[in-house]
Amino acid sequence: MKFAAKVEPNFKKLNVLSEIGWKYLEIFTSHKFINDDVVQLLKNYKFEYVVHAPTDYFDKSIVDFADNIGAKLINTHKIIEDDVLVGLVAKAKAKGIVVSIENEAFPESHHLDDNGKTLPTILTYSPIRSGGDFLRLQEKVPDIKLCVDVEHAIIRKEYPSVIDSCYESLGHIHLCGFNGGPHHRPIYENMELMQHTARLLRKCKYKGFVVAEHDIEFHTLEVWEKTLKECASLFGE
Repeated sequence: MKFAAKVEPNFKKLNVLSEIGWKYLEIFTSHKFINDDVVQLLKNYKFEYVVHAPTDYFDKSIVDFADNIGAKLINTHKIIEDDVLVGLVAKAKAKGIVVSIENEAFPESHHLDDNGKTLPTILTYSPIRSGGDFLRLQEKVPDIKLCVDVEHAIIRKEYPSVIDSCYESLGHIHLCGFNGGPHHRPIYENMELMQHTARLLRKCKYKGFVVAEHDIEFHTLEVWEKTLKECASLFGE
């Protein structure tokens, strides 16, 4: 497995992560920084990347961005219609890139726009909330993989069943230290959950990225150091 941190392409943060020994990163993308300068910034480091598409759009620009930084996987939410998704998955596959769809936790979008309003996109389409939802989508889009957000699965009472039912199609994993309270806490706050998830993934012979998806307030040297020190051995190669 490849133990990764989720981070925006920020020069100072990339430097910190590099200096303390992280090797794998999930880069969150948006229109405002998909440009040549950001591509060059990311190429200056020796990280292996995957890309998390924005929560409100997924289009060809994301595929091109991932290709330009050498990422082999794009994770997205189910925010576009099936026929559009089929085309984008095909474009990604042609570049050697896998697309994973993330399971949702809530019946409505919990993502907000810049003005604090709920984004309508996940309301518009049929999100993936269970293993059954994913397997039905996979019948229409055979090359799609599943991203299991463990926190989302717990909220939906789909953990660990979503991993058990879709283990052959796992493409990506998101982890937080969720224990029934606030979301996106540092993963070392729930080591019992981390240990259990690690055992499940090893049983499935999962080899992909396992991402510490912390809230931006925890993007600090201290949290990243502690996360790497306490959790990397669970999910390392």
